[in-house]
Amino acid sequence: MPSKVHPNGWVTLDQELIERCLLFGQQMVAGYAAGRMLCRKVFAEADRDVQLQALAKMAECACALYLWLSVDDLDWFGERKNGDGHDLVFRNRYLFDIKHTEHGRRLIWPVTKNDDYWRKDFNCLALVIGSPPKFEVAGVISKERFFRQKEISDGSFLAPGTWWLDRRFLSKPYEVFRE
Repeated sequence: MPSKVHPNGWVTLDQELIERCLLFGQQMVAGYAAGRMLCRKVFAEADRDVQLQALAKMAECACALYLWLSVDDLDWFGERKNGDGHDLVFRNRYLFDIKHTEHGRRLIWPVTKNDDYWRKDFNCLALVIGSPPKFEVAGVISKERFFRQKEISDGSFLAPGTWWLDRRFLSKPYEVFRE
């Protein structure tokens, strides 16, 4: 059964795409281990986690499909991960950094990336929630608005200094892109 996009923000990925993402996760981790890709300074754990890499790619795929983009236009080779900061481009003007959580309600910017926030080349963030095969494109927000509205963790539920925003403050994608 092919991947399916539901109008309310839900996307169901087909098994072939899920397997492609799992293979991507394996290739990314192998690339980091072999030194073919730059390990991000403090993300050594993430760079060794096949499942985490695969879920991140599934979230990118879900968002791309929701926006009627081809998943083939995503970075499947890790060529952009070390620099530009966006995962997908929509309408040649929205540069999205996709953030994923399996069960949460928060769009999270890791404390280890705080210093790089304004250097990263993106202008929108998207929160995707779920696990295979079903993902929800929960909301989107501009880079500037996220920065202005973010909460900063005191360490009670996220690492101290982590920036986050509850999903209720995000715009629904269909409200933003209906033009």
